[in-house]
Amino acid sequence: LIGAAACEAAMHGLTVQPLFSLYSFHGPVFRCMLRVAPRAHHSRGRVSPSEFQLAEDYAFTGHCNECTHSQVVPWTELGRATCGSCGSCNMSMNGPMWVGPLHDVPTLEAMAELAD
Repeated sequence: LIGAAACEAAMHGLTVQPLFSLYSFHGPVFRCMLRVAPRAHHSRGRVSPSEFQLAEDYAFTGHCNECTHSQVVPWTELGRATCGSCGSCNMSMNGPMWVGPLHDVPTLEAMAELAD
């Protein structure tokens, strides 16, 4: 959900910052509160992942088929990722997906204070 919002925002010269995220298995229910802001250097047209926040926060997860270790795999490592635990190249990839922060601590603290 956050990754899709971040991609859509990037196409319009914007960035997103997750402030609060919630998952409940009843339903299931996914909720997120995002802060949307203009990107510092917005250029019209196609945007490469290295130009904005998604370069760090939008990536893949790799699962090692040899030792079952899982890790985040950035775009720059695709096609040549190795397991950080055993060094195997036998990895299954999932994604791309949001791998950045799910919450903003000051926002959560303010919400907790309001709830008291």
